[in-house]
Amino acid sequence: MRINMPVTNVEVPLNDDTLIVSRTDLKGQITYINKDFVDISGFTEQELIGQPHNIVRHPDMPVEAYVDMWSCLKAGRPWTGYVKNRCKNGDHYWVEANATPLRENGQVVGYMSVRRKADRARIESVEKAYRMFREKRAGGLKISNGEITKAGGTWRDLSLSFKMRAAVAMLFVATLFVGISGLGGISSTNEQLNRLYNDRLVPVQQLVTIASLTADNQAQLLLAMLHDPENRFAGNHDHPIGVHLDVVENNQKLIAEAIVRYEQGIQTDAHTKLAGQFAQARKRYVDEAVLPTVAALREGRFTEADALILQKVNPLHRAVDAASDALVLFQNEGGQKQLEASAQLFSEKKGGIYFALAFSALFAACMVLMLRRAVLPPLQEAMGAFERIAEGDFTSKLNIARNDELGKILQGLQAMQIRQGFSVAENKRTADENLRIKIGLDNVATNVMIADYNHNIIYVNHAVQKMFADAEADIRRDLPGFDAANMLGASIDNFHKSPEHQRQLLDRLTGVHRATVMVGGHTYALT
Repeated sequence: MRINMPVTNVEVPLNDDTLIVSRTDLKGQITYINKDFVDISGFTEQELIGQPHNIVRHPDMPVEAYVDMWSCLKAGRPWTGYVKNRCKNGDHYWVEANATPLRENGQVVGYMSVRRKADRARIESVEKAYRMFREKRAGGLKISNGEITKAGGTWRDLSLSFKMRAAVAMLFVATLFVGISGLGGISSTNEQLNRLYNDRLVPVQQLVTIASLTADNQAQLLLAMLHDPENRFAGNHDHPIGVHLDVVENNQKLIAEAIVRYEQGIQTDAHTKLAGQFAQARKRYVDEAVLPTVAALREGRFTEADALILQKVNPLHRAVDAASDALVLFQNEGGQKQLEASAQLFSEKKGGIYFALAFSALFAACMVLMLRRAVLPPLQEAMGAFERIAEGDFTSKLNIARNDELGKILQGLQAMQIRQGFSVAENKRTADENLRIKIGLDNVATNVMIADYNHNIIYVNHAVQKMFADAEADIRRDLPGFDAANMLGASIDNFHKSPEHQRQLLDRLTGVHRATVMVGGHTYALT
């Protein structure tokens, strides 16, 4: 990095209308400067032309600022930033610098810079930050597109199309999340219903089957008692007693199978205890009541069977019913708890789905807001700049930090502003030079008149105006229409009796031509 010394603490103030303009080639060598550049920097035009632009670099400028500037310019982007420049005598001046690549036929042929007076508040802010960079205390700060920002900003540089695709993808993910949450809730509810059916309803059905078969056994034993020969209705039966006893024995097998299936669903100690009590009650009922009664009836011992029914079958059957009712109550209470748990789970899942819907809606709103912030501000910024350009103002401050499609539009607009600023400065320089020439011509003693390619007079100086005014009356004798006060815009043909000859002479003119003209008794020497 070039170090230009010495330096002073004296700042050269810039006026609001100061416009410092320069152009360089691709190597950064100065090829053009305007008068403000010369006046402010203190260098002569000869000292600046052909020199590297860092001839005015101030040592207080951090190298990161210039790295950022050249990175933008070489990438074909304009750059705007605050720069502290050094004058020839060591003084300094702050500018808001706007630089852009200079293109011809689609190729970058150089760089153009237009600098204006910088805002004092921004100078103070930037100067502190630049000092941190020089002293290696910048931490997470960086200089990007002329702005001092925190490290990061990748999202800002992503293309607008990518941002839109990303937003759609994220909305799809959010919608998928809502769908999965809903399906998860339905699945959980379905699982709870299946558990309620398998763990509670099926066992209750099994208990009902056992109770029904047990009650049928009770009825079959009583029907078998009607086959007692001493019963006056015994002769009404058209089937043997074994039919009833076979039903009892078959029911016993079905009950045993149902109990095995029921016991497969036992999961808790409390359930095991109740099932054990039921098994004990049923075992006593079978061993002490059913089997002895069936045996007595098969052997025709009806009196003994009747006693067993009264003393064993009936009371033990009530004990089995009580144990079975305890199991049914256990299943009902368990089912109620499962139902409440299922309702609680459903409520939680419903809340989760509502949350997912709300989150998805909020997320969608955020995406819309992000896209709105990504699209509308730069468009509004560009529209405002175009309106000011239409008014002849090329000084709009544009945010050219972003590098997406809209950012490139702003960058192009900034480049146009810089180019137009250069054109304004160049036109002003040309106008100033022409004005100086005109002032000089106005005040010379020599008579000067200028005509355009159509032979119309576009300029007369004071001397020629006085000369023709003094000789106006004499000239009118030869040229009656001559008017000294209204020569501007008139054709020089009015001074010649044979204008066609003069036209041909002027059209073929390639060098200095001298002639003598006599009009109104006056002889004029023309050059």
